[in-house]
Amino acid sequence: MSPFTILWSKPNCVQCTAVKRSFDKGGVDYEVRNLPDFPARLEEFKAAGLMQAPIVESPYVETFSGNNIGLVKEIVAAAKGA
Repeated sequence: MSPFTILWSKPNCVQCTAVKRSFDKGGVDYEVRNLPDFPARLEEFKAAGLMQAPIVESPYVETFSGNNIGLVKEIVAAAKGA
């Protein structure tokens, strides 16, 4: 089993859906968590400068926000090699 990735999402988020689709297609082991359900965590992300959904935490790359295609591809490639 590969290391675990967390995709922090919010309802009706087009970028979140795009990242989920890439992770599904690439076989990434991940869990989706709803940002509004974790207000303290959301404030931590904002304080760190992560201002848009999705926010992705992965052992393969530094935590990032938004649909960063380059980092999503790095996660997919690393997950395939794990």
